[in-house]
Amino acid sequence: MADPASSKNGHDDPPAVSVLPSVEALRAALAREREARLETERLLAQSEEAFSLAKVELEELIRGKHDLLRNMGHELRTPLNAIIGFSSLLLARLDGRLAPEDFDYLKITHENANNLLHVVNQALELTRLQSGSYAVEKDRLALEPLLDSCLAMRQQQFAEAGIMPIVEVATDLPDVIADRTALSKCLLAVIDNAIKFSDGAPQVLVSADRAENDPESDVVIMVADRGIGIPEEHLDRVTEPFFQVDSSLTKEKGGAGLGLAITRSLLERQDARLKIMSHLGHGTTVHIRLKRA
Repeated sequence: MADPASSKNGHDDPPAVSVLPSVEALRAALAREREARLETERLLAQSEEAFSLAKVELEELIRGKHDLLRNMGHELRTPLNAIIGFSSLLLARLDGRLAPEDFDYLKITHENANNLLHVVNQALELTRLQSGSYAVEKDRLALEPLLDSCLAMRQQQFAEAGIMPIVEVATDLPDVIADRTALSKCLLAVIDNAIKFSDGAPQVLVSADRAENDPESDVVIMVADRGIGIPEEHLDRVTEPFFQVDSSLTKEKGGAGLGLAITRSLLERQDARLKIMSHLGHGTTVHIRLKRA
């Protein structure tokens, strides 16, 4: 009689093999997983501690840089103000009494001291903006009187450059939300650039209108010149601190490349936007977009 354990073909079947892991294997796998998790948590804690320490060191370095710039700025402003004051006094008292060449040297001293003081003040202002200590107060503003005030403050510069400002302000222009002092600084910086880089072009257009044909839309101020323009590859960098498109123009035109960096930072604090479009040899157009009141 055939053995029931034998197969139908007469051969014995192999013994059954269990495919389930043993209890010991499961325990070993769980132990390895627990060790891996603990090691991951340990490494994560070390990384977080290292990040915290690096953050503290970076903040200390930034504070140190800002303190250094602030102290240097204050140390420079005192002698510069003295030079400006005394040279102004000498220009008034010695007009017609000095040889023309000597008088011109005195004027150059006075002008360069003023230019350097302007750069120092800009550097201090940028330091305040970067450190977060510059506060803006957003209020409801009527834009047309503010534009008129800024243009009046630059009337002499327009005349000296032989430029006629063309002003176009839309009727029934809504009020905007902005900081009056900060927005004035932004407008003056943009107008100054338009005058500085017009390169003999006789006109600068300054306009204000709604952003879209919608009474509820934002308001856009545009300042456009037909001057030397900016190469396309530099447009993304012109708002970086100290960036100069052409360093040779610095000697001729002056400035330290801080005006647009300050303008961008001030506008961002007012929930406003800065957009710059330019074509080399065909001028630059700057848009400042403000929230309507």
